[in-house]
Formats: sequence, structure tokens, C-alpha cells
Amino acid sequence: MDFIQYLKDQKIDLNSKKILSVSDEPGLIIYELKRYTSLKDITLTAFNEKTAKIMSERLGCRVKKFDLNKDKLSKILDNNYDLI
Repeated sequence: MDFIQYLKDQKIDLNSKKILSVSDEPGLIIYELKRYTSLKDITLTAFNEKTAKIMSERLGCRVKKFDLNKDKLSKILDNNYDLI
């Protein structure tokens, strides 16, 4: 993946970082990052509960339901993140 190579070339280490992936359904970016790094603290958002549950099961990450048109992200998440 070109993005992973870019991170390596720039000496960017995400392994100890807290990552938030907003509206990355079905989680392709996080899936690729997990394949090439040892990320452990990952939170994703999904548009509905059913999708959030499936993504959580398949990716092994926290997934929060988040409707961009109705919800406030700051009310749903209680953490600070290194990379969004």
C-alpha cells in the first residue's frame, strides 16, 4: 500500500498512537494499517449500529455509531487522538 510506504519513508511510527477513523466504512484504511503496523488503540465511526457491530467484529476495534448530520462527535467520543 502506497500510504504505508509513505509513512515508513517519512519515519512516521503510528504503533503507539491513538487513531480515530471517521466515516471509513467499511474500515478499509484501518484494515490496511492493521496489516502493516501493530496499532492497538483504534476507534472508528459508522453510520448505523448494525454496521458498527459488523466492523467491530471484523476489525477488532472500537466502533461508535456516528451520524454526521445529527450527532456531535465530541459527545460520542471521550478520548483525545493523535491521528484523525
